[in-house]
Amino acid sequence: MHALIQVIILTNKEAYRFAIETLKPMMGEEEAIANIKFLFIEKYALSNLLLLTHASNTFAYLSDLIEILERLKNHEPLQYIIGYNYFGNLKILVNSSVLIPRPETEELINIAKKSITENTKIIADICTGSGCIALSMRQWFPDKKIIATDISAEAIATAQKSELENFSSPTIQFKLQDIRSQEWPFEMPDLVICNPPYIALTERVEMEAHVLQYEPHLALFVDHADPLLFYKSVIQTFLAHRFPIICFEMNPHYVEAFKHYCTLHNLTCKIEQDMQAKERFAIISK
Repeated sequence: MHALIQVIILTNKEAYRFAIETLKPMMGEEEAIANIKFLFIEKYALSNLLLLTHASNTFAYLSDLIEILERLKNHEPLQYIIGYNYFGNLKILVNSSVLIPRPETEELINIAKKSITENTKIIADICTGSGCIALSMRQWFPDKKIIATDISAEAIATAQKSELENFSSPTIQFKLQDIRSQEWPFEMPDLVICNPPYIALTERVEMEAHVLQYEPHLALFVDHADPLLFYKSVIQTFLAHRFPIICFEMNPHYVEAFKHYCTLHNLTCKIEQDMQAKERFAIISK
């Protein structure tokens, strides 16, 4: 006896609304629309205009869409499902070995750019992760030497692929390095940009499920009693040498403690706020 197979056919418009309605109870309408808009453009080449002009056409990817919706309902970030995210106009490859680039890090780059002069020859991106900072610096300052380091070999490999995704040939000098315990293996930089792991393990309870379940804990958490460990390690690496300008992305909870540390080491520390008026960035000089 033949099994009865029911084939569901949806139009493009119906599939779009179905996807939004599926996610809305979990993430709210605004976030559901943003996710599905990104998905339909990047995965199915269906822009808003095409959804209007081809609304009644049969949606050709229903089984794939249903599978992705199930993964999203399990809190898997869409950027990991698609395999990339945009950072400015750069296409940054992402997977479980790297964090998804955040808007705050674009703010960090804008702050760091103000410190670059014609005398800035070498820029270092420490804890590069996805490589979004190093790639942005290459894009904005193609005449500068860019160095990018990370503790994760998988992150370095992903960042190198992103460079080739965006540029015709590689120029960034990527290096596997643990800034906490290893000597700096390059020439001394003129500018350091660093977005290190800065979340204390005690803050896990405040974090969203999709971050805890899917993003790399190595890049998120300071598995140490001192939440300023990475900041101190970066500063100590360069303190005895020609001290560069250092631009950090910070955990707002520890800004006061960090300012005190800088005072003890005779460093100038300027703190700037992010778009949410949180003390998020530090510019350090000697």
